[in-house]
Amino acid sequence: MGVVRFLVPALAVTMMVAGNAQAGEVTLTGENGRTGTINSQRNRINNSWTADRLYTNPQGQTKSVSKTVTPTGDGTTTTTRSTLGRQGGTTSSTGTWTTDGNGNYTGTVNRTNRQGETNPYQVNGQRSRTESGRTNNATVTGPNGNTRSYNRVGSCNSGVCNSTTTFNNGSTRTGTFDRNNNTFAVTGRQGRTRTGTYQRTH
Repeated sequence: MGVVRFLVPALAVTMMVAGNAQAGEVTLTGENGRTGTINSQRNRINNSWTADRLYTNPQGQTKSVSKTVTPTGDGTTTTTRSTLGRQGGTTSSTGTWTTDGNGNYTGTVNRTNRQGETNPYQVNGQRSRTESGRTNNATVTGPNGNTRSYNRVGSCNSGVCNSTTTFNNGSTRTGTFDRNNNTFAVTGRQGRTRTGTYQRTH
């Protein structure tokens, strides 16, 4: 499931079609020949949108994620997210996000874990966008005051998209998504690289 989970942001872009309802399926084939799938459905109602995704790994185990995003005005957005894991455990979160119109944003997120415990998290970050790509810098403060930060840089050129995330401990996660040849390569924080192909249907 690791490759499937990591590629979600990039692969979601390829599923978008015109209109209020968007759906698609992506099949990933790893270097060992095993396959997994991502099924996605997105709907927009007025200013809100919902996204539902179902991940199936090579063993047939599934994980589902549902998310709703609702702008409330004055640069504020509320989010809800729920996840049903492969072993049946559930997690959920609610968040309130505020932007200042200049790329700076803050978020207050309450996350409930599989044991039913709810903890607050504070997020502070900055986003920027150019013709060639996007950057996102964020710091997350947990319930005990511990912090972690990351810097994410993404770009697309001639059908090839690259993403690099650098964490505060110096580790990195990179991905290359080639829409011309339907291939991907992912290097995780432990340095392991996975490669493969994908096929989009619907």
